[in-house]
Amino acid sequence: MQRSARFWVCGILSMATALAFFAATLYVSIRYLAKPHGFMDWMVQLTGATIAGFIGFFLMWGHWQSPVGGQEVPPAATGESGQVSNTPASR
Repeated sequence: MQRSARFWVCGILSMATALAFFAATLYVSIRYLAKPHGFMDWMVQLTGATIAGFIGFFLMWGHWQSPVGGQEVPPAATGESGQVSNTPASR
């Protein structure tokens, strides 16, 4: 199956956003909240950064999704000239 350019742009930008959220959250958490001293401290910091990364990924990924499921305007809603008709059936 061949993927569109939109699919690749969406994936790359979403992953870049996730990595940026992960790095920023980890930096801010270690720098301003608490420096990790043990294993559990590191796990808490990394878990929080991972959750922030997931949130960033899905925010960007959702931004690139088509509001009508990737489909064009249905043919019944357009007139012969290609313009949207104003009849009650097309609303």
